[in-house]
Amino acid sequence: MKMLWHKDKPIIEHLLETDTYKIFMLYFIWKFFPQLDVVFAFTNRTRRVRLAEEIDVAALREQLSHVQLLRFDEAELRMLRELFPFPDAFIRALRELRLPPVDVSVTEDGQLSIVARGRWFDVTLWELIVLPIVSELRARAVFGNERSNHRRVIAAGEERLRAKANMLRTGQWPILLFDLRRRLSGAWERHTSKMLLELLPERIAGVSNVRVAQELGVPARGTNAHELPMALTALRAHESAAAMRRAQVEVLEKWEELYGARKDLLIMLPDTYGSAQFFDAVGAERLRRWRGVRQDSGDPVAFGEAIARRWQALHVNPREKLILFSDGLTPQKMSALEERFSGRVSGGFGWGTNKGNDVPGLAPLSLVMKLTAAADKPAVKLSDNIAKATGAPDAVDLYKDVFGYTASFCEEAVY
Repeated sequence: MKMLWHKDKPIIEHLLETDTYKIFMLYFIWKFFPQLDVVFAFTNRTRRVRLAEEIDVAALREQLSHVQLLRFDEAELRMLRELFPFPDAFIRALRELRLPPVDVSVTEDGQLSIVARGRWFDVTLWELIVLPIVSELRARAVFGNERSNHRRVIAAGEERLRAKANMLRTGQWPILLFDLRRRLSGAWERHTSKMLLELLPERIAGVSNVRVAQELGVPARGTNAHELPMALTALRAHESAAAMRRAQVEVLEKWEELYGARKDLLIMLPDTYGSAQFFDAVGAERLRRWRGVRQDSGDPVAFGEAIARRWQALHVNPREKLILFSDGLTPQKMSALEERFSGRVSGGFGWGTNKGNDVPGLAPLSLVMKLTAAADKPAVKLSDNIAKATGAPDAVDLYKDVFGYTASFCEEAVY
């Protein structure tokens, strides 16, 4: 690898440059809520960094405008049929998909405002387009285009990654690569993923980025995301508090209707409004039936112990269930978690920003682009770490009351 990027190429060249779970969720959206209007908004959670002053806003608009010209091509649609037997009507909908415009502005405190509005089916892909574009534009502004500078950064980044691979060599749990959303660059994601496949061939179980997985000849894998319960809860908000609480169960029912035959897709994401109430709500039979859970916020040890106790109380052997840890992982965290739970549960890791954006001279930011409204109602995520909550303050307070949220864990999001 000689350069971190090709300065004359767009950052996103294909709509299939997205995470696997986006495709599975896109089918869910098309099947059940094709006309639901939503809003997505970008947030830099690392507020001390005035992001709009670190990147070229005109270049950002240019990159986003280019993406509006992209379409799923026939080769990509064939690739998706290999991923899952999607119906012809859904494939036709993807062929006709046109991403709507995105509003970009600069706030008074030096942050970026990036907002996408429209039908859920039309706008959801913007999340995993905006995030890597912003992240790479920041890297371009910092490192420039001098070949010697790139060589220095690449060499140091490779050295760090080899050291991490050495730390992970003795572990057994599989690792999925989740670095698209906050990667340093597209070329770096591909290069470092290929490196890890060579350094840790027995541990890398797949790549979430569909396009990169296809290029590297590895499985494209993923689960689902918070936007599903966020949208459905907002949609049910006009009915009652009980309907809002039940929306998270409705997500699972509908997901299972589509993907119940695929055990690898039956992975619960419980923390949208607090994991404890989620597990109380979903019912014993579903906890027995689903393959496992993904941990994405809060204390991972406390989470793992709590879900293991629940499985045991249901006379389910935790070793037959999966916990996929995916919150701000480093090799040290992964090793500690595997040591704690090895032999007690079936475990795995979703390794993201620490793998795909760790080079000297540029600390990654905690960037997100979340659903903020559905059906003209505010959308909220509380999380098992209240520092990662999203939503207007009054809506967050309402949701805390509705879901009986009492979590006190608060830790600044590093990624």
